[in-house]
Amino acid sequence: MARALFRADFPITEEYAYLNHASIAPYSRRKAHVSRIAQRIIHLTDTLIAVLQACNYRIMSNLAPAHRSGIVIVDVPDAETARARLLATKVVTGARGRGLRVAPHFYNTEADVLRVGEVLGDRAK
Repeated sequence: MARALFRADFPITEEYAYLNHASIAPYSRRKAHVSRIAQRIIHLTDTLIAVLQACNYRIMSNLAPAHRSGIVIVDVPDAETARARLLATKVVTGARGRGLRVAPHFYNTEADVLRVGEVLGDRAK
């Protein structure tokens, strides 16, 4: 089975990352790892947002700093078709009405995130 590039059904918050890594490192190191994981996820979502906006997509997620998360909802004409096209390139997303839910995680690369824009293409065309 192919490894999914994005986890579509779990929000990635600092608390989630902490709970996921609670048993693998001593407390002091765990806190540092959680902070780096959260920073990595925000970096990837920032990259994703920039790519999607450059492709003329409207971001439906609240982008205010107090409401940022590792989840990006983007307005697409046909979310189910977009989800299927991305899945064909091993990018797992979720269709939510007119929204496409994309949730990169710390193990994703910038190339993974750029692939979302490449597959969806420019909305203006």
